[in-house]
Amino acid sequence: MKTEAQQQDSTKNECWISANFHYGFLMAQHATMQYLVKGHIPAAEIDYYKPTHGTQQWQQTFGFPEYGVAFFAANLENPTVLGNIFGIYPFINFHLNKNKKLKLYLRVGSGLAYITKKFTPFDDHKEIAIGSHINAIINLRLNTAFALGKQMRLEAGIGLTHSSNGATQTPNLGLNIPTVNLGIGYHFNPKNYFLHSDTTTSVSKKITYNILFASGINQIDPPGGPHYFAYTFSINRNRRLNQKSTLGTGLDIFYNMSNIQQMIDDSTPLKNNFQDVQVGVKISYQLALGKLTLPIEMGAYLFTKYKTDGYLYHRIGLRYQLTNHLIANLTLLTHWAKASYIEWGIGYRF
Repeated sequence: MKTEAQQQDSTKNECWISANFHYGFLMAQHATMQYLVKGHIPAAEIDYYKPTHGTQQWQQTFGFPEYGVAFFAANLENPTVLGNIFGIYPFINFHLNKNKKLKLYLRVGSGLAYITKKFTPFDDHKEIAIGSHINAIINLRLNTAFALGKQMRLEAGIGLTHSSNGATQTPNLGLNIPTVNLGIGYHFNPKNYFLHSDTTTSVSKKITYNILFASGINQIDPPGGPHYFAYTFSINRNRRLNQKSTLGTGLDIFYNMSNIQQMIDDSTPLKNNFQDVQVGVKISYQLALGKLTLPIEMGAYLFTKYKTDGYLYHRIGLRYQLTNHLIANLTLLTHWAKASYIEWGIGYRF
C-alpha cells in the first residue's frame, strides 16, 4: 500500500477540466432596476478542479469534495449600460450522494469580477446597479455529473451568480444572475487511489476564545462622494461541535464614520463623534474546512444612536487560521440585503 506522501505525489497531476454554457437572466431585485433588463443572458465558463482522496481530515469529513478555480464570462445583454462581466473564483464541490454514475453536488465559490460598465455621473448615469469595475463574485450552484466513461462526464445544473462591491463604491445594488448550465468535463491523469478513512469524531479543544480587529471603507449616497473609514472590534466565544461545525456567541463594537455624516445630514444632534459607537451581541455558526472557516453571524444592537439600518446586523465571509493563534479575517457586514462594508482584519485565538 502506498504511503500518504507517495499517494499525494502520484495524484498531483490529476485534474478535471470542464466547459459549461450558461443561460439565464438578470434578476431585478429592486423595482428601479427593471429597465436594465433587456434580454436573456448567455455565459460561458471554464473550470479547473481536482478530486480529493482524504489525505486531510476535512476532506474525509465532507465526503471527498472537489476543489478548483472557475473562469466565468457573461454578456449582460445591455451593452450601453451594463456591458459584460468577467470573473475568476475558487470553489468547492460538496458531494451530496455516493452514486458513482450520477453525482449530485453543491458548489460554493467566491472571487473577483470585472464589469466593463459602471456608474459615472455623465457617461453612464443610468447604471444604478454597480459603482465600480472591480467587484466580488459569488456562485452557488446545484450540479449533476453523469459519467460518460472513465474520463468524461456530462454536467448540468442550476445556480445563482451574484456580483457587488460591498458598498466601497456607490451605487451598489448588485447583479443577481440565475442560470441553468450544461457542459462536459474531461479527467486528466486519472489514478487508482486509496480513499483514506478516519472515523475520528473528537476535536482537540472544544471551547476557544478569540478577539478580532477589522477595518474597511464605504461610500454613501449620492454617488461620487467621499469614502469613510469603519472599524470593528469583536470578542468571541466558540464551541466546536464536531469536525464540521462550530457555534459561538460574541460582542461587537463598531465605529463607522459614514454614520456620523448621515446623522449630520439627517439633523440628528451629536455631542461628539464618539456617539457613533455601536455595541451589539451576536450568535454565530462556522463551517470548518481545515484551517479555513466560513462564518455566518446574526447580531442585534444593544446601543446605537444611528437607527436608519435598524437593530439587526449580519456577517458572512472567510476566516483562515494562519498559526495556532493568529486568524486572518475577510467578512462582509450587512443589514439584511444592504451591505455596510467589507471587514479586513486580524485576530488572536486562545
